[in-house]
Amino acid sequence: DHRLEENTEERERVTASGGEVGRLNLCGGKEIGPLRCWPGGLCLSRSIGDTDVGEFIVPIPHVKQVKVLEDV
Repeated sequence: DHRLEENTEERERVTASGGEVGRLNLCGGKEIGPLRCWPGGLCLSRSIGDTDVGEFIVPIPHVKQVKVLEDV
């Protein structure tokens, strides 16, 4: 899951790569909306494209395999 709201590891990966994670700030400092990757303000942390935003947006999917056992 690449949603920044729900994935602590993904937020840590972005900040370790030089990006910042935060919400959009209105005048007066009020934060609104979903978490975003800065610079760029993208609401996602992995993308095919968007290479101009920074090296912290990567095109490599996070894949997890699980073995499903048959019920006999």
